[in-house]
Amino acid sequence: MHKGKNIRGNTFPANLHQTPDDILNALPSHVRDLLEEKGYKMVRHLGKGGSASVFLVESIKFHEEFVLKWIDCHESSPTQFQNEIETLKSLNFSNIIKIYDYEITENSIALFLEYCPNGSLNDKIANGPIQRNKLIPIIHDIISTIAYIHAKNIAHSDIKPSNILIDKYGRIKFADFGLSKKYENKTCNLKIGSLSFMAPECFSNSTFDPFAADIWALRVTIYILAIGSSPWTSSKDYLSIRRSIEAGCIEFPRSLDSNLRRLLSNTLNYHPCNRPPASVLLQDPIFVMPSDPRAVVCPKKDNRNLIKPNQPQPSSEGRRFSLTSALINPNSRNSRVYLATGIKLKTKNKSNSVKPMNTFETEI
Repeated sequence: MHKGKNIRGNTFPANLHQTPDDILNALPSHVRDLLEEKGYKMVRHLGKGGSASVFLVESIKFHEEFVLKWIDCHESSPTQFQNEIETLKSLNFSNIIKIYDYEITENSIALFLEYCPNGSLNDKIANGPIQRNKLIPIIHDIISTIAYIHAKNIAHSDIKPSNILIDKYGRIKFADFGLSKKYENKTCNLKIGSLSFMAPECFSNSTFDPFAADIWALRVTIYILAIGSSPWTSSKDYLSIRRSIEAGCIEFPRSLDSNLRRLLSNTLNYHPCNRPPASVLLQDPIFVMPSDPRAVVCPKKDNRNLIKPNQPQPSSEGRRFSLTSALINPNSRNSRVYLATGIKLKTKNKSNSVKPMNTFETEI
């Protein structure tokens, strides 16, 4: 682990100013020292949730933007965030947020993460559901990511649209692994997660399968993306939402595509043992018969170096790239492409390199 000075932590001020200098001056001195030591400059404050404050910072050396997630351990147990660090370090997948650095002190934790400037899937449905021809590739990437995580015996335990970010290339990125955990025997007795996405069995007094619970959360997520609202919109408070979930009654609009209806019916099965694992869901016909003839759903393992039509191929000189599946650019006519993507990771001077802790690149 990266060890830092044993400094007493401080909480961030409730009202942070708008200018980078004012934001920086409002931070505890040890956070300012950390940014200076690691060569970052403050850009802006992105938000605050619980004991974590999130900032956009820029590497002075590489001119790349990153997210600084700072946690005050006086306000929250550090265990959850240490768990997030270890989980992110162990996962290497194109649709999972990358961790570049971290610092653990006596009373605070700082994570330097990949920056996704296009918000989350929750932002995408602010004005209504996602169009079907764009939704199917998104669902495919979500399920592929869950299949990868589950193959590592890790349950995410907080799958929802707001925890699925969108990077600058339009690809989805799973984030917030604070509740994730590695399970060897597929049994959990912790009632964790976000209420509207918790499976019925999570409210029982007995143990349950956290991987099956992830599949339930996956389906609620797909429902929201396809319909534009939660299946529990008629329920307003905790008890009424819980009763709706435990009843397991979900109605689908008549206008919903029949293939999507079948997919949702399989994953929102009340009985955990009847929910297909993510690896099986990837074989659903909806992914091999795209509704848009221009859409091509390619297996990730193929790793073909395909570039979008009318888009210049990125120069490979002095760079390393990861060949990863990418979603369409919102302005593109194509439904799915493969891109050689990545920040500048290798230069003539090896000391001028930045590499995420949870990725491997192919040198070109």
